[in-house]
Amino acid sequence: MGAYYFYNEYVYDEDGWQSKSMIVEDGKFTRRINDKAPAREMNTKQFWVGPGKVYLDIEEPFYQQASLEVNLRKFIYRGCTLLLCQLPIRSHSNYKRNFASFQKKLTESPIDYMIVPRIPLSQIRPEMVRFFGRQKVPFILVEQDPVKEVQKIKWEWIHQAQSLTKIPLFMLSSSKRNHRQQSTCWPSVAPELDLTLVNPSELELPLPKKLLRKTGISPYKGELIPHASADYNLFLFQENQSIDEPHNFRYHKAIPEVTVAKGKVIKVNHIVKCRKGNGMYKKVSIPGHFV
Repeated sequence: MGAYYFYNEYVYDEDGWQSKSMIVEDGKFTRRINDKAPAREMNTKQFWVGPGKVYLDIEEPFYQQASLEVNLRKFIYRGCTLLLCQLPIRSHSNYKRNFASFQKKLTESPIDYMIVPRIPLSQIRPEMVRFFGRQKVPFILVEQDPVKEVQKIKWEWIHQAQSLTKIPLFMLSSSKRNHRQQSTCWPSVAPELDLTLVNPSELELPLPKKLLRKTGISPYKGELIPHASADYNLFLFQENQSIDEPHNFRYHKAIPEVTVAKGKVIKVNHIVKCRKGNGMYKKVSIPGHFV
């Protein structure tokens, strides 16, 4: 497609709207054009711009799906350019083999993807934390167990394993009540642990900037910044649409007219155009480095 650039007065960011010029070359955003060939200007006046969305498959896990293609197209339709796929780990004996097998299963994905291990609290082991940290997965999703199980875990060993790679642990809470109880319980159980309590409903939305940076997904995915993958969405202005209050604007639910991944159009006029195998397995940068 070659190098191109565009200017837009309404670029969405969680901190507010921005006016921004963006240059795309070799599938990435860049500060300047290195190619000697002239770059093309793209007209985006009828659109507002948002970053490519990063989703976790919390609503419809891929490991439960017979057809990956149908499910993937649903996410791409919503503007997803990086998908985090859960891998359930029920035993500490074959998790390495299961990880390799699941990674192979996802090779036909038309968009980039990462793997998120999902492990019951009672099954988590220091060697698991070290292994998945070395594989540079964005985080480990931990399923809660009864409080009595929590007390049995050697948290100092988990912390030691976690400190080597800085991989975050996300603990799923099953209800608001449990979330409140765990919020008061965890600091006393494992004060040194990098563990974030999350409600599953929060993970149904695109991951916010804070989590993208905490996990190391950003700066390479999920933000419109130099050196990041050129992933973005173009949304048509709707009649009577207000952009004066970005925090009230329902960006997460908005469906883009055009979706671009690595500088190339993968959806236009609500029609998905990407091919199988165009996606790549991605590893995170340094977790928390840009927080």
